Amino acid sequence: MKEYQGKSKALMGLGIAIVVLGAIILGILIMVGLNWVTGLIIAFITFIVSFLYKGMVLKITVDSEKVQIYKPLGKKTIKFSNIAFCMVHGIDETDSIIYAFVKKKIGNKTGVKGIKQNVTFEEVVKIINKSSENIDLDINFNMAERITVSLVQNSEELKNEILTTLGGHQKRILNNI
Repeated sequence: MKEYQGKSKALMGLGIAIVVLGAIILGILIMVGLNWVTGLIIAFITFIVSFLYKGMVLKITVDSEKVQIYKPLGKKTIKFSNIAFCMVHGIDETDSIIYAFVKKKIGNKTGVKGIKQNVTFEEVVKIINKSSENIDLDINFNMAERITVSLVQNSEELKNEILTTLGGHQKRILNNI
């Protein structure tokens, strides 16, 4: 299992923002006291802080079966056997995000989260692996699982490892169909 630590620069920036918002909350409490208006303002600022925590990536681990993304409030596990396909969005030369389209249950069949058509998981894997055909799928990127590889150290190595491991799993899926 390989482990990729979060970039200290990204963690430090979000950490400073959280500390500043915490200081604002404490300052409001000390200066005004607690009443319904200050309680509402504190709740709003706390709501904003929760979104900052969602953006922090402490580390990402990869082995032959799964990718685990560790964040301050939990971890997300994505199994390679559940990924139909991935797309890489390059924000600039060094920053990128991997969008992983994973299995979901639809009644008795398994579909793909983020594909609007009623197509089974196996059919999507077949369509994606036929490189000679035009791929005509209605894709919703908001539904895909995001792996923010640019927020960890050695992001290019992590991106290549995820994509090569996924390629091996897709070959196994195609052989079992």
